[in-house]
Amino acid sequence: MENFEKVEPDLVKVVEEKYPLGEVSLYRWIISLIILNSSFFVLELFPDNKVFGILFLVGPIVSIFVLGHKAFRKLFKFPKLRDIPAVFGMTFLTLFAAVVSGIVLKRFGSVDNPIVKVISKDNFNLVALMLLVQLVIEEIFFIVWFLFLYHKVKFKSEVLRESFAWVVSSLLFGAMHLSTYDFNIVQAIVGIGLIRFVLSSIYIRRKNLTLAYMVHFLYDILILLAVVASGNIQS
Repeated sequence: MENFEKVEPDLVKVVEEKYPLGEVSLYRWIISLIILNSSFFVLELFPDNKVFGILFLVGPIVSIFVLGHKAFRKLFKFPKLRDIPAVFGMTFLTLFAAVVSGIVLKRFGSVDNPIVKVISKDNFNLVALMLLVQLVIEEIFFIVWFLFLYHKVKFKSEVLRESFAWVVSSLLFGAMHLSTYDFNIVQAIVGIGLIRFVLSSIYIRRKNLTLAYMVHFLYDILILLAVVASGNIQS
């Protein structure tokens, strides 16, 4: 009788990804980036067009789902109670980065964000509501570029790979604000890029984009509150 040797099944070692969406193909990343960046460029070209305004809101959401139907849930997770102190701590660290950025920019000249000229206590709630939506879009812009660079630009060193994606995505985020600051390259790319770099560190540490969104919202709201308070004092 023929003997059959029992073969043990190969054990597959499952390695948990440091960052999500590593399985996404280069083709889908490119499509996602085209949709994402087109949404911003079209709005820059036609800022008063309502149709393109809707595209600005919808395009980035679509760019996320191009990466997978579960991509949004992998990125925006429900925060845990232990995350709350980190959110407040990172908010104040981001404010500190803004102060440092402001000091540096004094040497090069800076332009006020247009919203500073229109914000008041009468329209504050409306502006805050708009921020709730807009900042989701801005966080998507950061994360798509960050994850694309992290997964597709290969470095032997994990630290270098992560740092490259972190720095470049922050600078690109700053570049996205060029028109906001009258194409002041230093202010947009370096100034806003520095603030974004610090803000993004909570995602780098906790791997939850909801936390970065919360920090971003709190940071913007505190800045706007300071502007409104300053306006009331001066008047």
